[in-house]
Amino acid sequence: MMTVIPILAAIIAAGMGMVIALWFLRQRRHQTPPCRTANYAMNQMLPFRWKYAALPVAVLVISLLLAIVFYSRLPEEAAYHFTDGTPDRWLDREALIAWGILPQFFLTLLSFGIVWFTLRISSRFRQPAGEWLGSLLTLMGNMVALPQIVLSFAMLDIFSYNAYGKHFMPLWLFALIVMALGGVILGILFTIAIRRVLATGKGKT
Repeated sequence: MMTVIPILAAIIAAGMGMVIALWFLRQRRHQTPPCRTANYAMNQMLPFRWKYAALPVAVLVISLLLAIVFYSRLPEEAAYHFTDGTPDRWLDREALIAWGILPQFFLTLLSFGIVWFTLRISSRFRQPAGEWLGSLLTLMGNMVALPQIVLSFAMLDIFSYNAYGKHFMPLWLFALIVMALGGVILGILFTIAIRRVLATGKGKT
């Protein structure tokens, strides 16, 4: 199914994000004066903010709108798998839409889970709230949107073929472009965040 690879990519990305979050929190724990850590953690712990998962929620909403718009335009038996642009597997219309939408819900919940996990771990480490933690949460929660975008494009391409007989660009090419651009952006943002943590640590010594 078209959903397997993006979901696996999201799970792997989530695991990497959680490892990085633990590294950040351990760094901050060593850099924060012990006599102030608990005080700050008690009074300034970051609450959940919608911006931490804004992109996954937005992609989910767009996917739902696409399903609503195309539902009446799809045949009862819709093609979902293609070889050289020619359909070779078909699926019931309702099942096709379910396979397109359910992974989006799963990935959106995964985004919320990443944010919740990081907030919970930060409280265990007794971390003070700060701009660095908010930036990290925003980055980690929204990176799940990358495989969601690929899934949305795949769903749109399938809908387009079944409704109008037209394909967009190959899915592998679109996925490659999205993951490459996303990887570059995430790499830059992670580098900036790491430098902030290290710079903060040096400023306190």
